[in-house]
Amino acid sequence: MKRVLYWVLVLACLGGVLTGGYMTGSQLLAYRAAGQAYEELSGYISSTAAEDASETQGTSSGSERVLPAGVRVDFDGLSEVNPQVVGWIFGPDTVISYPIVQGEDNTYYLHRLFTGESNGSGCIFLDAACAGDFSGDHSIIYGHHMKNGTMFASLGEYASQDYYESHPYFQLSTPQGDWRVDVFSAYVADVGQEAWQIELGEEEERQEWIRQVSARSAVQCHTAPEEGERILTLSTCSYEFADARFVVHGVMRPWK
Repeated sequence: MKRVLYWVLVLACLGGVLTGGYMTGSQLLAYRAAGQAYEELSGYISSTAAEDASETQGTSSGSERVLPAGVRVDFDGLSEVNPQVVGWIFGPDTVISYPIVQGEDNTYYLHRLFTGESNGSGCIFLDAACAGDFSGDHSIIYGHHMKNGTMFASLGEYASQDYYESHPYFQLSTPQGDWRVDVFSAYVADVGQEAWQIELGEEEERQEWIRQVSARSAVQCHTAPEEGERILTLSTCSYEFADARFVVHGVMRPWK
């Protein structure tokens, strides 16, 4: 399992290694195509004022979910484009606002857009071994570190305390419900570390895992997972050393 995960993480960064420090004309065209594709998908989300969202929370029907910060996601519409959609990740005041898919393996969406078209930007995708409804103890989503700053490139900003203070959480919307993902650790990791451990074991083992990943954090966070709370990890490539990754761990808490 660890060997399979190693190659998934290596392949996820292969595009960045091959492109070096510059972008060719074809790469620029690919970036443009990806940008247009994801811009079109933004038509499946809408913003509402926080006060409007608080009035309607708990009254939405069907597969439209309303987050208190004002993002509504039309999962019925998205599933018609791609039935493998499992959620939407949104970072307030960041470029991160993308659908999340889950394939049968962890390679299919590395270089395919949400629509299935071949493109180096790929998709934000949930680990194939995780529960598709994010009900497991630890869910992991991957995204490329694109040179134009898109996808999960901005995760590395969490190495700054100031950035964390102004971006302490993400929003996760799923067909089953909506979550505030409070960041409790962010750091550069090696693929050999336990950051991507999906099964955390019994509570004592889980608390030890939380202690270890929290101790590695590059920033001082103001929250920590409590017993029974689920964890979401966002993972992308980083280039401090061979096989470096930047991971952001967050605790999932229902919107109230």
